[in-house]
Amino acid sequence: MILISVGRVKNKSYETDKNASIARNRKTVTPQGRKPKEKNPLPAEVARLQKEKQTRLSPFALKPDEQETVLDTLHSEKYQDQAPYQVYASLLDDGEYYCSIMTM
Repeated sequence: MILISVGRVKNKSYETDKNASIARNRKTVTPQGRKPKEKNPLPAEVARLQKEKQTRLSPFALKPDEQETVLDTLHSEKYQDQAPYQVYASLLDDGEYYCSIMTM
């Protein structure tokens, strides 16, 4: 059995330099020593338009009355125990089309 003892570095300046370089590496450094740019806050009008754009519905979305028709069909006694794929196939067989399967 070989025992190896690891001693502590006696040179205090080495430890100080090592700790200082670790601290320097943690800071964000940008090219040419400049501070990082801060993001400008959006003007109120631009923020409002972005929010409106996110909440806008697709032009292809079902209208509320069409949504109600599809839900009423899916919840009817005839189709209540079937998956949307089965309901879609049955409706096509009957000659009815409300929307795609994915929309159901």
